[in-house]
Amino acid sequence: MSTEAVGIYMRVLREVRDIGRIPLAQELGIDSQQIERLEKGMATPLSSFLFVLNQALQGNLDQVNELFLDPEATEDTARQYALAWAAQRRFQEADLARWDQLFAQIQDDPHKLELLIRYAERLRDEEPTS
Repeated sequence: MSTEAVGIYMRVLREVRDIGRIPLAQELGIDSQQIERLEKGMATPLSSFLFVLNQALQGNLDQVNELFLDPEATEDTARQYALAWAAQRRFQEADLARWDQLFAQIQDDPHKLELLIRYAERLRDEEPTS
């Protein structure tokens, strides 16, 4: 079990999202020292706490579990997982913003909406089946 790797993962996610320990602790209704102890690998957290913290930081629970269960997990691995996941989340959020802009442009134009629906159907039909 690698509590150090999990702590690094959570700390990197928190820092990437520019959230301080105190505001995060207040959001979760806990003492900021609990977060500090976890991030430094000084405490073995309950799975329920890891779940709540992961949700607050918008992390990847599969990665947290993998790091937690792997005694060979390193700080570098945890850091790489967190940075890669944070980058993926930023791209997803940017995609959602683009879709919101597109829908705002077409919501009052039935012709544009019909074109978008046909395009989506064509993409679905062209998607390879597994």
